[in-house]
Amino acid sequence: MKRVVEARTLKAKIECPYRWSTGRAIGSFLTELRDGRRIVGLRCDRCGKTIVPPQDYCIYCADELDEWVEVSDQGEVTTFTEVKMDFPNSPLEPPFAYIVVKLDGADTGLAHLARNPEGIVVGSRVRAVWKELREGSIRDIDYFELVK
Repeated sequence: MKRVVEARTLKAKIECPYRWSTGRAIGSFLTELRDGRRIVGLRCDRCGKTIVPPQDYCIYCADELDEWVEVSDQGEVTTFTEVKMDFPNSPLEPPFAYIVVKLDGADTGLAHLARNPEGIVVGSRVRAVWKELREGSIRDIDYFELVK
């Protein structure tokens, strides 16, 4: 005769703290945000494209990247999603928008946040609003706002 074992459930919060290296490209990018309040990217010698946030290799031609350039903290919204309802771990209080902004001088988009999405459309001009106390995080740019 088979013995029936009743299923049991354990509800618990599991934490897995860890550290990882940002690597050369993102490490330098985050350091410039923190220390210089500057946005930098890597320019490709072969195709001339500027990648922001930077990567070690060009996403267009796969060449290795090593020429650092500063780009503007202003640019154009290429896509966005407006958030109207609160959710757990929300980065801002609604309403806000997740945006992708192609910064002046860059050939790629940077994903970030817009605090007030009213009036944002594809093609809107936005600028970074910096935190006073920066720590080497993409959130050293607090959010982007419309350029008036």
